[in-house]
Amino acid sequence: MPLKVPASTGSALRLLSAAVLIAAASPANAAVLFKDVTTTDINTVANWSTTSGAATPDPASIGTSDSLRFNEYFATTSGTMYTANLSNNLTVGSIRLDSGNAGGGSATGNVTISGAFTLTLNGVGDTQYATSGIVMNSSAGGTLTINSNVALGAAQTWTTSRALTVNGNIDFGASRTLALAIAGSGNVMTLAGVISGTGTSGLNRSSGPGTLAITNAANTFGGQVSLVGGTTTVVKLANIGENSSLGTGSSTSQIIINGAALTHTGSNISTTNRQISINGGNVTISNNSSGTLSFTAATIAHG
Repeated sequence: MPLKVPASTGSALRLLSAAVLIAAASPANAAVLFKDVTTTDINTVANWSTTSGAATPDPASIGTSDSLRFNEYFATTSGTMYTANLSNNLTVGSIRLDSGNAGGGSATGNVTISGAFTLTLNGVGDTQYATSGIVMNSSAGGTLTINSNVALGAAQTWTTSRALTVNGNIDFGASRTLALAIAGSGNVMTLAGVISGTGTSGLNRSSGPGTLAITNAANTFGGQVSLVGGTTTVVKLANIGENSSLGTGSSTSQIIINGAALTHTGSNISTTNRQISINGGNVTISNNSSGTLSFTAATIAHG
């Protein structure tokens, strides 16, 4: 018989099992460039400095392994939105928006990156976040919204303790995994665009008590999904090979849940034959949508 979680009644499925450990390698560190003026164009070399808290010297170029930091020169006032314009395709190691330790002073304003181009992140951060593509890890500071499309040049981690929203499409590329660390129970990372990728490209919600909101129902990546800690909300689950918030599962259909909550929201009717593997901690699967959520027979397994 199928396992069905009814429409929004507060009903939930709770499961308990053993733990799992996930590890990652560490590449070389990036050179750091600091946003030194309020001019919006982030492709312009003269708008960056190699020295924290100073307008000069300018870098010779914006390199594919450089870490771009939005600091006190650019995002100065709390609650104010600062727009950074992507005027052409740009490839960098990573981007960082932090307060205090971000360089020279407090970056407390909110930053929006917009432009009809693609920002490629190679997953090369500074010493503390060597494998990161996006870092927003100070407790104080502004939010980051990316309206442009984002591509992964390598497997990487996005780390945030504040609101991060990506409205553009995200392309994992070939067999790359994106890990997401979301600190703070009240913090939300929203992925709204189409998430694509070929081969074993997958999504690893790796740590933290915050919320991951995946609001697109037609994501096409096919690799494994791992949800560790916090809450992940989705608007659509589907059978193997079909687009859904958690991809198609065409390469690896298993969805691993470890000490986390998976919540179905919106209005879609969702049915999935993908295996749900409970690998540790208290797990809650809930339906807060107006449509039903069904798991076909024998799809729930303990790791």
